[in-house]
Amino acid sequence: MSEEELRRTAAEYELYANQLEQLERRIELVQNSINEMELTKTTLEALKNRKNEEEFLSPIGSNSFIKAKFLDTSKVLMGLGANIVAEVTVDYAIEELTKRKTEFQKLYINLKNQMDQLKVKFNAVKTKLEQQYLESRQK
Repeated sequence: MSEEELRRTAAEYELYANQLEQLERRIELVQNSINEMELTKTTLEALKNRKNEEEFLSPIGSNSFIKAKFLDTSKVLMGLGANIVAEVTVDYAIEELTKRKTEFQKLYINLKNQMDQLKVKFNAVKTKLEQQYLESRQK
């Protein structure tokens, strides 16, 4: 076995390691988005049961809050993409968040499958690299 083969295998190992790291970051971002959508949906569902002019505490940062009142609990402003925001009903917002969450869950599953496949390749290359290294040390 040549030193060149060992270098190629090491480069392949490094490539897979970097790809795994990138996939892990994407999976984390997707999971965070799913969690945020679920929290928003829960908040919107609770909003449906509130009355206009009802008081609530609104966070302003640094663990500080102000008292506020609901003006209209039937509508919310929702981002539609491409920096466009529209006023929509709470029911529409809940429905849209449910659809988005479903799409993100599909993406999450897809990324996890990619991760599993990549781990198989990574472990195979890792084993190959370890074997090549041991063989090169025995010479």
